[in-house]
Amino acid sequence: MCKRLLKVYKKIHKFMDVLNYFSTQEWKFTNERLHMLMSKLTFKDREQFYCDIRKVDWNTYFETYIRGIRVYLIKDPLDTLPQARIKWQRLYWSHQALKLILAYIALRFSWTAISTLFDFLYPKV
Repeated sequence: MCKRLLKVYKKIHKFMDVLNYFSTQEWKFTNERLHMLMSKLTFKDREQFYCDIRKVDWNTYFETYIRGIRVYLIKDPLDTLPQARIKWQRLYWSHQALKLILAYIALRFSWTAISTLFDFLYPKV
């Protein structure tokens, strides 16, 4: 068991050495060349090779992005989407109910602790 953990630790340590350079350096990325290229394109070429990120509809982009992850990476067909939404709604409301119950328990516990403390400090005569 100890040898396996030592082996895992050595791999992690080696990996951290590899990542150290990339995680401790300051990186500056510019898009000056893209701007130069876009300024040299004609209007027709700009429409065909659309590169203006300021005009992207991000809601549509992320909907398509997440749909692509679902279909191509997770291999989950889109016809299971209604069942997934129902399951998500159930989990969401279960989570909200759990938070409410835990908050109630925490408040009850706090109230009991504070009441006990005040009864101890200021006993009724």
